[in-house]
Formats: sequence, C-alpha cells, structure tokens
Amino acid sequence: MTGIIMAISAGLVTVIIKKMKGLEHPLVIIFYFPLVLLPISGTYSYFYWVQPVGLDWLILLVIGILTQLAQYYLTVSIHSGALSKVVPIQYSGIIISIVFGYFIFDESLGYLSLVGIFLVVSSLTLNNWENIKSSVK
Repeated sequence: MTGIIMAISAGLVTVIIKKMKGLEHPLVIIFYFPLVLLPISGTYSYFYWVQPVGLDWLILLVIGILTQLAQYYLTVSIHSGALSKVVPIQYSGIIISIVFGYFIFDESLGYLSLVGIFLVVSSLTLNNWENIKSSVK
C-alpha cells in the first residue's frame, strides 16, 4: 500500500512541477518540498529518532547536499523537456539502487520486489518504444 501511495504521489508531484513551469523558479519549487514534508518526517522522527554520531553527521550532510542538487536538476529537466522523455530516466534510479544495495550494503531483494521492478522497467520501455514508433511515422 505504501508503494502505491508513493507512486501516485511521485506522479502528482511530477505533473505539478511541470504545470509550475514559468510560474516559479526551480529553486522556489524545491524550497517547498522540505516545508511540505517536514511535518510528516518530523512526526515519524519524534517516535523513531536515532542520534547520529561521528562520521554519520558528514554522511548526512553529503546526502542532503546531493539530494538538493539532484532535486534542482530534476526540476529543471522537467521544466525544459517532455515528461515522456524525462521520467523514464528518473526511474533508472531503481537499477542504480539495486546495484549499490547489493554491492555496498549486501542487500538482497525478494521475489515480489523483483517482479515490481520488472513491471516498472518493462512498462517504461514499452511506453518509450511506442513513443518512438509514433514519432517515426
């Protein structure tokens, strides 16, 4: 259920970002993301907070900086390109996450996770294939 809610939310956010093209600067848009998510993450953190120690602070800082850079460039790409070309690239993060998880964190995925990933990647591939075929005609 969480995955479905997150997928719907990500789709809505992408459409909203595209609709805001010309109305707001990308930096203003990414400024609002933390403001919207702060109450949700703050409530969760209140109950499950784990205090970072030592090197954890540096890792969190680097993650924060890279996340903001990625969000900025994603917003700029959504504003400047067609969604049908930008969104499939966004989902390449699935494959990158699998590789990093497997080799760095020794994670393994269950059967249902692999089926879900296959469905997402294959649907994006088929969608792009149809877009390419229709643009050639």
